[in-house]
Parts: sequence; C-alpha cells; structure tokens
Amino acid sequence: MIRVQVTLGRDGLALSAVGHAGYAPRGQDVVCAGVSALLYGFVAYLEGLSSIATAGAFLQDGGAPHLEVSEGDGELRVRTRGLGRRDIQGFGVTEAGLRLIAACYPTLVTLDVYADKKGDEHEPN
Repeated sequence: MIRVQVTLGRDGLALSAVGHAGYAPRGQDVVCAGVSALLYGFVAYLEGLSSIATAGAFLQDGGAPHLEVSEGDGELRVRTRGLGRRDIQGFGVTEAGLRLIAACYPTLVTLDVYADKKGDEHEPN
C-alpha cells in the first residue's frame, strides 16, 4: 500500500509518500506509476517555484525560501517553506489526481491531508 500524508500550514507543506501499491510486479505497476508521476510532477513544479522565490523575495524572518526532497525505495519526502503559498496552491492539482487514484484503488493508496496546529483554511480529510 502507498500511504501519502500531507500537512499544509502557513509556512509551507510537508509531504510523505511511503510504500508500494502491489498491484502488479515492479516495473509493471500502473498504480505506482500513476502516483509517482503525480508526485514527481509536483516536485518539478516546486523546483521551479523555488528558483523563482529565491530570485525574488526572502522570508519575513530573513531566511531564503527552501525546498527539501529526499527519496528512497518506495519513499518520497518533501518539505517546503517560504514559497509564497504557491506550493500549497499548486498541491491542489496533485491532490485531485491522488484522490482519483485512491478512489479507484482504495486498498492500495491512501491520502491524508491535514492542516497544521496553527490553523489553516484547508480542512483535514
């Protein structure tokens, strides 16, 4: 099973995707391929935002915007901060795609989206 968890907050987002769908053998698993395509497309979007934000404004606390990405076998973690909330807005497209896949394969993919403790307009799902 692929478990995707996202926490959205005023300062950015934290995304964790762990596991394998197990729908088909590795290299043939369309569920893993779909989830991976959405997530890596989102990372590419964030990388573009990061360079735009770095060239433009700095955070209120004086630090530069940043994007952290780590990956391993069946694991992807992303954390953002200071990208002008465009990171969270951009996640909407990725979230819609992940929800469609999770609806079609509910035993293979889960998606949980939370607001951080500070409060955010995005309600937990």
